Amino acid sequence: MGSTEVEALDDGLEYNFENSDVEEGFSLQDEESTALDGATEGDKQENDLEGDEEETVSGGKKRKRKNDKFHEKKRVKMEYDIEFKKNLSKESREIISENLIKKIKFLNPDLSPLELSELYLDKYMIEETTSFTKDRNLKNLKEFLMDKNFKFKDIINKKRFKNDKKEFVVILSMSAIRSCDIHRASREVKDSSIKIINKNKLSNDFKILKLTKSKIIAATPGRIIRVLNEKDSNLEYNQINNIILDSSYLDTKNQNIFDLKETIKLLKDISNNNSNLKIFLY
Repeated sequence: MGSTEVEALDDGLEYNFENSDVEEGFSLQDEESTALDGATEGDKQENDLEGDEEETVSGGKKRKRKNDKFHEKKRVKMEYDIEFKKNLSKESREIISENLIKKIKFLNPDLSPLELSELYLDKYMIEETTSFTKDRNLKNLKEFLMDKNFKFKDIINKKRFKNDKKEFVVILSMSAIRSCDIHRASREVKDSSIKIINKNKLSNDFKILKLTKSKIIAATPGRIIRVLNEKDSNLEYNQINNIILDSSYLDTKNQNIFDLKETIKLLKDISNNNSNLKIFLY
């Protein structure tokens, strides 16, 4: 932390809970449906029909046997989807935007086209990070934050906030434990980072936000939504001009930050209240 007062608020505990631990209200898809993002109802019916074949056995009875070719095709498809998720951060703005549109449709199957359009993000809010060629992992996070091609370094190295208005770079992860990992990985960055996760008391979050010299917040989408919506919150939409999505990280079910409905909601809420928002994928 940037000061002794704030550092004292950091519990320093090593949380021992699963990577899939998420904020309250998170709605995740199961492993199979996540791996097959964007599948239509027809695709699902085809899966049901092609998954088994009938085989006649003694006595005239029939039994089902697995279609090896179908399951091999399904396995290859899942592996492709996993690799696509891991490498989406290295794609162009257009591809990232198209994938987000598909994800929004998949997570909200009951919404009309008009209702869906209200959830879409302006693709020009998405900043390309293709110039960063190293692996998107915890080890290389500091280098990504200090990369001269992005704006984070200027914000992090500011000695004073403009007009005493704090500005933060928010790194969003899909779980509290992952946010703790991000926090630890950013400790060598100037003034380190602060954690805004469901394991903290809201009163502690507000105190840390007020006292910290850090310009980096490691958080989960659900927690940031709650903090922003609290009546006595000292975090404002216009203090978040840069969001980094920890999109390359997949949990044990091969889900990432975009598999949480709260992620899109938060991005849309901030973009509606801050036209300067820029979104980066890591």
